[in-house]
Amino acid sequence: DPIRGGRLSGGFLEGNSNTGASYGIAMSFVTDFTVEECYAANFPGSALYANFGYGNTFRHFTVTKSGDANWSDITLLRQGNFHALNLSSRYANGFGPGVAWCSDGQLDALRSEFSNGRGVKFAACYNLQIGSVKAHHALNGFTGISISVGCHGLDIGLAEAYGNSAAGLWFSDQGNTRNYIGRFRGKGNGGYDVAFYSTDSNNRITAPNVISAE
Repeated sequence: DPIRGGRLSGGFLEGNSNTGASYGIAMSFVTDFTVEECYAANFPGSALYANFGYGNTFRHFTVTKSGDANWSDITLLRQGNFHALNLSSRYANGFGPGVAWCSDGQLDALRSEFSNGRGVKFAACYNLQIGSVKAHHALNGFTGISISVGCHGLDIGLAEAYGNSAAGLWFSDQGNTRNYIGRFRGKGNGGYDVAFYSTDSNNRITAPNVISAE
């Protein structure tokens, strides 16, 4: 049976080599749980890893210098009816925050800066309400905000992508459909500020604000 209920509130998590810890917080098959007000740094795996959950809340979680080429520094997998607020990533060793196989969630204030992989990645997600997502300065030829692996029904109020080394907002040509972005702000991205491909259909950006690099 899943673990039900509970709260983890406050604390600094340090993942340097002295601790031997791969993850900061790892939770699987947990429901109706809250993780909040935490700062984590220097984990070789995800500082926050949550897989198979329902009704969970993640808020005010800041991560720096964590993750690797295989794991985002913040990883939310297979979450349903969940909330994620103010998740912030800086200097991710690989990808910044990753949200995959999740549905019916409410998210706001996701932010990535100076990641060594994609800034923020959504994969195979369905019916997410996202207030804002921002990706700045993804390095090493990676995109800022990625919508991939058949995402459907993402409703994003604001997507902002500045100074990423590849496309700012990137649809992966994997059947991503009926995603809506109310506002987009892009500046100084490599290649294109926004990139769509042939299998990415019926997606809409209603108020683009693409600013040419100076």
